[in-house]
Amino acid sequence: MEHFERKKRRFDSFPMQSYRLLGVALVVGAVMFVDVRYPQWVEPVRHYALQLFEPVLRLLSYPERIYDVANESILSHQQLLQENKLLKSLLLQNRFKCSKSASLKPKICVYLP
Repeated sequence: MEHFERKKRRFDSFPMQSYRLLGVALVVGAVMFVDVRYPQWVEPVRHYALQLFEPVLRLLSYPERIYDVANESILSHQQLLQENKLLKSLLLQNRFKCSKSASLKPKICVYLP
């Protein structure tokens, strides 16, 4: 029965990652408290940090931008015709709604050529 006994874990036997996690949580909590309590001090720091990391954020946004441009430029002729048909039907619906509501209340309707 000795091998079935449970050993109590002591606080000093936790791995070092637990202490790091606890330290990070305390630092994050302190930063959040300072941010909420004293925003006039944190705002300039936030502004300069965003300026510092802006090139990195822009560089990280390039794959998504390239994908969007490539996706839009590779649309087939059939897809363009289908999208054009959908947009024309939406325009017709909006014109009908606008003309219907014009009799009820004055409203500015914008018609695209």
